[in-house]
Amino acid sequence: MNALGYDVFNPLEVVPEYVPDRSTKKDDKVDYAILLENKPTILIECKRVENDKLDIKKHGAQLFKYFTASKAKFIIFTNGIVYKFFSDVEEPNILDKEPFFVFNLLNFKPNQVKTLESFKKDTFNIEEAFTSAGDLKYIRAFEQVIEETYRNPSDEFVKFMLDHTGIFEGIKTAKVIEKHKKTTETKVKTP
Repeated sequence: MNALGYDVFNPLEVVPEYVPDRSTKKDDKVDYAILLENKPTILIECKRVENDKLDIKKHGAQLFKYFTASKAKFIIFTNGIVYKFFSDVEEPNILDKEPFFVFNLLNFKPNQVKTLESFKKDTFNIEEAFTSAGDLKYIRAFEQVIEETYRNPSDEFVKFMLDHTGIFEGIKTAKVIEKHKKTTETKVKTP
């Protein structure tokens, strides 16, 4: 939070052990809430660093409850190394099942830093961040499809690549397609 410019020692800005407004249990507390204009805007739920999976299926009900009860616009689910950003891009007031952005301190791309910077206190704009969240959600989905397509290319994909790269001008027989399918599979980097 400090890295994003929020003052963790200012209780009007960062509230530890935040109790959501409509919480049904006194013990239901989100680890941190970042307040903007005295309203919870970003909730942060922390798990142990050993929890490297940050399984949304296991913790989804908890996050959903906090999100709904607080009326915050974003939840960050983290183990201190991996940060998963959630919102209600798909349906208003219902926390999405998948994050729109994931930032890993040990493995990130330079363009992800720009996305993270959009959550900095001095530049944060809730409407722009939410619009960006929708875009990021779809970009992330497209990237996953492309990555999976490279890992397990179909014959049609290999034909498409051969046609559009111009590296092979002959007839695309089953043998040629199989050869280039193996080439595609071995050239894909593991994230």
